[in-house]
Amino acid sequence: MNKSQRPLLYVILGLFIVLAGVLTWSFFFQSTSFFYAGTHPTIAVPAGPDPVLPPIRPEDPSAGSQDPNAITLVEYADFTCLYCRASRNEVAQILSENPNIHFVWRDFPIASDNPSALLASMAGRCAKDQGKFWEMHDALFQADKITIDSLQTSARELGLNENTFSSCLTTSKYLQNIQDDIVIARNHNINSAPTFFIGDQVIQGYATAADLRWALLLAK
Repeated sequence: MNKSQRPLLYVILGLFIVLAGVLTWSFFFQSTSFFYAGTHPTIAVPAGPDPVLPPIRPEDPSAGSQDPNAITLVEYADFTCLYCRASRNEVAQILSENPNIHFVWRDFPIASDNPSALLASMAGRCAKDQGKFWEMHDALFQADKITIDSLQTSARELGLNENTFSSCLTTSKYLQNIQDDIVIARNHNINSAPTFFIGDQVIQGYATAADLRWALLLAK
C-alpha cells in the first residue's frame, strides 16, 4: 500500500468503528429500555421495590365471581396504552375460561398530563354513574381516538343520558379522584401499565393468556 492510499484506509476504518459503535448502542438501548405507558415483561420492568396491591374498594369497578373465595384479578391500566390494549383480549379470554375469577379494574393513566388518557378514565367513571362502566370500558379500548366528541358519541350509542354524561365529563367531576389514585398506586410501587395482581402474583407489562394462566396456577 502506498502513502496516498493510507488516508482513505484510515477514513474507512474510522467509519466502520463509528458504525459498529452506533449499532452496539442501538441494540443495547432497545434491549434494556422500556416505556412506562406499556411495557412487555420479557424486555424490562421498572427497577425498585415490588408492587404492592392497595386495598380494594367497594366502588372499584368489578365483574365476574362475587364469591369471597374466588381468585381476584386486579388490573391497573390506561385505556390509551398500547400494551394495555393488546392485553385486553388476553384478559377477556381468561375471564371467559374462569368464571370463578373476581376481576377488578383500577384506572392508571400513566401519562397523567395526557388529555386523552385522563379523558378516557373520566369517561369510564361517568359511565359507571349510570351503571354502564363495562360497556364504556370496551368502547374505550376499541376507540381509534379519544376526544370529548367521540366520548359523547359513545355515550349516545350506549344509551347513556347524554346531558348527565356530558356534564360529568366537561366539569372534570372525577379528575381529582383519578389523580389521587395515581398517587396511591405510585406509593405502592406501581409504575407501569398494565400491572396485574393475581392472588399473590404480579405481572408488569403486556400479558398473554398463557402468562395469566400460569399466574393463576401459582396464585395463593
